[in-house]
Amino acid sequence: MDRPRTPIVRIGPHTPATLFTEKGTAVASAIGGPLAGTYLIAKNFRSLGKEDAAGLTLIIGGALTVALLTTLALLPLSVAEKIPQHFIPLAYGLVGYLVVKSLQQQDINAHLQAGGKKGSCQVIVGSGLVSLVLSLG
Repeated sequence: MDRPRTPIVRIGPHTPATLFTEKGTAVASAIGGPLAGTYLIAKNFRSLGKEDAAGLTLIIGGALTVALLTTLALLPLSVAEKIPQHFIPLAYGLVGYLVVKSLQQQDINAHLQAGGKKGSCQVIVGSGLVSLVLSLG
């Protein structure tokens, strides 16, 4: 039995929302760290009308970002040198991927099946680059 198609999510009276897939969130996270992934996940929740989840995402993601950056800054150099350079961005990307896959995948699939659009590559890469600059600052 086919599942009924849900309407395309809209922001405002005429603008259809775009939702960022797990792959897009993983790319943004790998480029800019957890802050970029947090932003896109919260943006998805807002587009889906889940304001409470969006706010909670921003709080948890911000706290985890601060904790992670603090931990990395306090690691002894001898330990930090043993971590492969590509490991940390891949870990960020994997976490972003898994969060979207577990919490938003059904809504994204319904949105896309109803003719909704995916978030653009420009926003994905742009949020990653802005997050990278903020994290380095």
